[in-house]
Amino acid sequence: MKEAQLVRSPARHANRVSGTLLAVLCAAATWLALPSICPGDAGDPLNTGQHPYNRDVTFSGYAGSETLTDFPVLLIFSTAITDFVYGQFKADGSDLRFADASGIELAYEIEDWNPSGNSYIWVNVGELASNTNLIKMYWGNPGLSQPAYTTNGGAWGSDYAGVWHMTEPNASDATANGHDGTGNGNTNAPGHISTAQDMDGNNDYVDISTVASSISGSSFALSGWIKTLDTGEQDGLGSAFAAINAVTKAEKALLHLGPPPPPESNVGAGVLGFTEGESSLEIDTGVTINNDAWHHVFYTRTGTDGDLYIDGTEKGSHTSSIALASDDIWTVGCRWKKGFFGGDLTRFLDGTFDEIRVSDSARSADWIKACWDSQKPGASFVTYGEVLSTPSVGTVIFGW
Repeated sequence: MKEAQLVRSPARHANRVSGTLLAVLCAAATWLALPSICPGDAGDPLNTGQHPYNRDVTFSGYAGSETLTDFPVLLIFSTAITDFVYGQFKADGSDLRFADASGIELAYEIEDWNPSGNSYIWVNVGELASNTNLIKMYWGNPGLSQPAYTTNGGAWGSDYAGVWHMTEPNASDATANGHDGTGNGNTNAPGHISTAQDMDGNNDYVDISTVASSISGSSFALSGWIKTLDTGEQDGLGSAFAAINAVTKAEKALLHLGPPPPPESNVGAGVLGFTEGESSLEIDTGVTINNDAWHHVFYTRTGTDGDLYIDGTEKGSHTSSIALASDDIWTVGCRWKKGFFGGDLTRFLDGTFDEIRVSDSARSADWIKACWDSQKPGASFVTYGEVLSTPSVGTVIFGW
């Protein structure tokens, strides 16, 4: 499969190269009580001296051979982590900061901060090249406020067309693109990561059609977590996790659970597949996922080359002739069926959806595997170092 990855801008790369020196200058400014000379934004040197606590975070579970750029890693905070104490943070976690190994501030997003349980944080780690890569996390300054990048999509790379955490019925888009969804009967439910959206198979779905305007070419990717039951009612549910269709065109692409209508009726109940066109079965994975367990599904395409992954492993590929358009209908939980007098929504899924993402570029096998490894149940992708204390502002750390 061909690779299509975002290349870091020269300006940001220059900041990263000089980050160590700039971080030292920021620390010196802190000792002199002049922290204002160091801007506090992602891509700038982090003023590390203003944070009482810090620790290393390494990605020991990364098994790929390529460097992933602007990769979002999930961190799950809880008291199960050695020496993790919610009381050291502000009540909403807004004093949290991250930096790469050279001291450059990294953007992050708090999906859910829960001092009584698990907190879910997405960190754009910049570059993930090996299992020895590390970033540093800082916290403990009650005078800090929440950075703008935590709420304006700064944590997500520019090739993400849309990211929906599915934490509310009208699923909001976490990127800066503003492709918020419109819920239709779906309700909150326990998710694989925080909260998800449950569909009851009876006209429930989420419309995310505005994302079509952010897909610029034939290379794209879509992914998400899905959980469904074998209720004996799968017959007749062509079901969709994200339907890509257009009102004025023939049906396009559809991730579905079988059995769909003929001629794809040979696909078993609950088996995930990929359909293109009105009735063309492109990929039959043979993998049953209607077992009341969460599964990570990832479809990626480069030009005419399409690949479908389930739980981090490739399960089928095809050659596609479909081109996406800005007026396509994108839905989660049902399909759009073009009819003689127009179109209608049909084949609603009885299941739960979490972390739906669409990218305006293809993703590599290493990227997809890292998504699975870092988000799968019981993931051990992240390793936390010991908690260290930072000298307070104004403390003399050398003398003669």
